[in-house]
Amino acid sequence: MAKKNTIANNGLTVIENYNNLFTQISRAQTVDEVRAMVASAKEFISLYKTVDKNLVNRIYEKLQTKMNDLLEENEFVYQRTNARVEEVRSRTYDFTAEKTIHKQYRPSCFSSWLRCQKSITTPTQTVLLRN
Repeated sequence: MAKKNTIANNGLTVIENYNNLFTQISRAQTVDEVRAMVASAKEFISLYKTVDKNLVNRIYEKLQTKMNDLLEENEFVYQRTNARVEEVRSRTYDFTAEKTIHKQYRPSCFSSWLRCQKSITTPTQTVLLRN
């Protein structure tokens, strides 16, 4: 089984690991990067919490700030997208510019259709065909 390179066995000093973690936290933007960042932060904290509490507290603060920034950005994007959706939902179609069926047919023909019985009989058919 291949040996996994972790903070504990990467051969770097505490300060180098600390700087690498800070860089990783500041660059994280996607979900996968955030997951890797949180895993690295947990590993760093569990490994170095007894060595230097100030380093661990700074990591906590940086991690908390980064997560809050990502949540605010996510909320802003959600609000903007939701506003677009509401704008599209509130649109109504204006039928005033549309041509109506009344202009396509002669008024007499149209009035004949309106006077028609529910079922077309022979006399009604003749009146319709004459107009």
